Amino acid sequence: MVVNTSRGAVIDTLALAEALQADKLWGAGIDVFEGEPVDPDHPLMKAPHTVLSPHVAYWSEESGIELRTRAMQAAIDVVTGVRPKDCLNPEAL
Repeated sequence: MVVNTSRGAVIDTLALAEALQADKLWGAGIDVFEGEPVDPDHPLMKAPHTVLSPHVAYWSEESGIELRTRAMQAAIDVVTGVRPKDCLNPEAL
Protein backbone atom coordinates (compact mmCIF):
# COMPACT_ATOMS: atom_id res chain seq x y z
CA MET A 1 0.00 0.00 0.00
CA VAL A 2 1.17 3.52 -0.81
CA VAL A 3 -0.11 6.61 0.99
CA ASN A 4 0.94 10.14 0.06
CA THR A 5 -0.22 13.18 2.00
CA SER A 6 2.99 15.20 1.65
CA ARG A 7 3.79 16.52 -1.84
CA GLY A 8 2.59 15.31 -5.20
CA ALA A 9 6.04 15.07 -6.75
CA VAL A 10 7.10 12.50 -4.12
CA ILE A 11 5.21 9.78 -6.01
CA ASP A 12 5.39 8.96 -9.71
CA THR A 13 1.63 8.66 -10.12
CA LEU A 14 1.82 7.18 -13.62
CA ALA A 15 4.03 4.36 -12.32
CA LEU A 16 1.72 4.00 -9.32
CA ALA A 17 -1.32 3.67 -11.59
CA GLU A 18 0.49 1.03 -13.67
CA ALA A 19 1.44 -0.94 -10.54
CA LEU A 20 -2.15 -0.83 -9.29
CA GLN A 21 -3.52 -1.92 -12.68
CA ALA A 22 -1.05 -4.84 -12.69
CA ASP A 23 -2.05 -5.85 -9.12
CA LYS A 24 1.50 -5.26 -7.89
CA LEU A 25 0.19 -3.15 -4.99
CA TRP A 26 -2.66 -3.76 -2.58
CA GLY A 27 -3.86 -0.17 -2.85
CA ALA A 28 -3.14 3.54 -2.63
CA GLY A 29 -4.38 6.57 -0.75
CA ILE A 30 -3.41 9.84 -2.40
CA ASP A 31 -4.26 13.34 -1.13
CA VAL A 32 -1.75 15.37 -3.17
CA PHE A 33 -0.89 15.37 -6.86
CA GLU A 34 1.79 16.87 -9.11
CA GLY A 35 -0.77 19.20 -10.61
CA GLU A 36 -4.05 20.18 -9.02
CA PRO A 37 -6.80 19.85 -9.90
CA VAL A 38 -6.11 16.38 -11.24
CA ASP A 39 -6.92 15.75 -14.87
CA PRO A 40 -10.04 13.54 -14.92
CA ASP A 41 -8.32 11.39 -17.57
CA HIS A 42 -5.26 10.72 -15.38
CA PRO A 43 -4.73 6.92 -15.18
CA LEU A 44 -4.79 7.03 -11.38
CA MET A 45 -8.43 8.17 -11.54
CA LYS A 46 -9.37 4.76 -12.97
CA ALA A 47 -6.88 2.63 -11.01
CA PRO A 48 -8.33 -0.07 -8.77
CA HIS A 49 -8.04 -0.05 -4.98
CA THR A 50 -7.46 3.69 -4.67
CA VAL A 51 -8.75 6.39 -2.38
CA LEU A 52 -8.16 9.85 -3.83
CA SER A 53 -8.94 13.15 -2.13
CA PRO A 54 -8.46 16.73 -3.36
CA HIS A 55 -5.71 17.80 -0.92
CA VAL A 56 -8.12 18.06 2.01
CA ALA A 57 -7.72 14.71 3.76
CA TYR A 58 -6.66 16.44 6.97
CA TRP A 59 -9.87 18.44 7.27
CA SER A 60 -12.29 17.86 10.12
CA GLU A 61 -13.99 20.08 12.66
CA GLU A 62 -11.24 19.18 15.14
CA SER A 63 -8.40 19.92 12.72
CA GLY A 64 -9.94 23.29 11.86
CA ILE A 65 -10.10 24.22 15.53
CA GLU A 66 -6.52 23.05 16.11
CA LEU A 67 -5.27 24.96 13.06
CA ARG A 68 -6.81 28.22 14.29
CA THR A 69 -5.70 27.63 17.88
CA ARG A 70 -2.08 26.97 16.88
CA ALA A 71 -2.00 29.99 14.56
CA MET A 72 -3.36 32.23 17.32
CA GLN A 73 -0.86 30.85 19.85
CA ALA A 74 2.01 31.50 17.41
CA ALA A 75 0.85 35.11 16.98
CA ILE A 76 0.63 35.57 20.76
CA ASP A 77 4.09 34.06 21.17
CA VAL A 78 5.60 36.47 18.64
CA VAL A 79 4.11 39.62 20.19
CA THR A 80 5.09 38.52 23.72
CA GLY A 81 8.68 37.70 22.72
CA VAL A 82 8.37 33.93 22.95
CA ARG A 83 9.72 31.74 20.16
CA PRO A 84 6.72 30.02 18.52
CA LYS A 85 6.76 26.24 18.96
CA ASP A 86 6.93 25.48 15.23
CA CYS A 87 9.28 28.31 14.19
CA LEU A 88 12.14 26.98 12.06
CA ASN A 89 13.88 30.32 11.43
CA PRO A 90 13.79 32.37 14.66
CA GLU A 91 16.31 34.85 13.25
CA ALA A 92 13.50 36.19 11.06
CA LEU A 93 11.43 37.27 14.09
